[in-house]
Amino acid sequence: MSPFTMMLTINLEPVYGILLAVFILGDSEIMQPKFYLGAALIIVSILLNATLKLYPKILLSKKR
Repeated sequence: MSPFTMMLTINLEPVYGILLAVFILGDSEIMQPKFYLGAALIIVSILLNATLKLYPKILLSKKR
């Protein structure tokens, strides 16, 4: 696992904590738009990281 991937996983910890708290406590507190923007940026970064890492492998397998 690359350092970038590890840091993205660690940065998702607050998002995991908030989702787990909502699930366990049943509290549906509405967060500020900045929270949703930050969570979206982290998730998009993770998806882009995975896509960019797999894309060359997919291209190589199609050429064979």
